[in-house]
Amino acid sequence: MQLITQNYKNIPLIVPAVGFMWPQQTPFPSCCGAGNGIQEKVIPDYFYGVNVSPACWIHDQMFTLAEPTWKDFYLSNDTFIHNLKQIIEHESGNRVRVPKHLRIIRAYEYYAAVMLPGSIAFWAMKAKQGPKK
Repeated sequence: MQLITQNYKNIPLIVPAVGFMWPQQTPFPSCCGAGNGIQEKVIPDYFYGVNVSPACWIHDQMFTLAEPTWKDFYLSNDTFIHNLKQIIEHESGNRVRVPKHLRIIRAYEYYAAVMLPGSIAFWAMKAKQGPKK
């Protein structure tokens, strides 16, 4: 998968070069967490006041567009943590550092979730999508 950098609200984020689209909805849709219900409560769209939905949206798109390979799985997740940290850095600015550190810790918790249980979801999605044409 080829990647490019696009600015979202002056934040440089990495996105797929082909097939990626930003949502047309405003405000940004809730898209963190797999599905609705308990996961939406456990995996919120905000890290201590900072909306990380754009990183979640990109990650979801990357999972959809990815080839069924471990390489694309890891690339999607590595891009996810990069984009989370970009958003946190930009939105935290020079304010009090404690919330920024808590946000970074939460980002790595999300990263662990997409690496471990997320692999099950990734391969289930790839099986459902079938072979690429």
